[in-house]
Amino acid sequence: MRKFILIILLISSFGGQAQTITATGSWTPVVSVITEAGNNYASTTIQSVANQTLVSVSIPSVILGLFANHYTVYVRRTDSGPNWNTAGLELWVRRTGDGAGGGSSLLGVSNIFGGDAFLQITAGDQYFFEGNNFGTTPRTGIPLQYQITGVSVEVPVANYTTTITYTLADD
Repeated sequence: MRKFILIILLISSFGGQAQTITATGSWTPVVSVITEAGNNYASTTIQSVANQTLVSVSIPSVILGLFANHYTVYVRRTDSGPNWNTAGLELWVRRTGDGAGGGSSLLGVSNIFGGDAFLQITAGDQYFFEGNNFGTTPRTGIPLQYQITGVSVEVPVANYTTTITYTLADD
């Protein structure tokens, strides 16, 4: 039996102010059952629900919230156990909504952009999405969806586990 386990984790944030990023959720995908010898799985792609993980970003703006504080979120993965790439498996993520909050001011409204198309998660930090916050209100409940591609009876039987890390940069 093949098992895929994702561990969603917050590892780091950096920059000049007190900012935080949190991610809640995990996913254990279910592979369809093969009922006849010689068949492959019905689909080579498995998708999570659209809000499998919820991310919250807290990054206070400067000067009493009059100007936006821009931030960028990066993503990477760390596999443990069998190598996903060697097995032909790929892990992808996308942002399926904007969440709520982020504050507002007379000069603008908090916004978030990027990350709305599936992005293959690799071992190195890569740009995922960015946004602006006004005031001290955090942006909460940003929904993320995952997919695994390359699922096949030819993938070696093993437990494939990975940790996904989201990093917040105060730009």
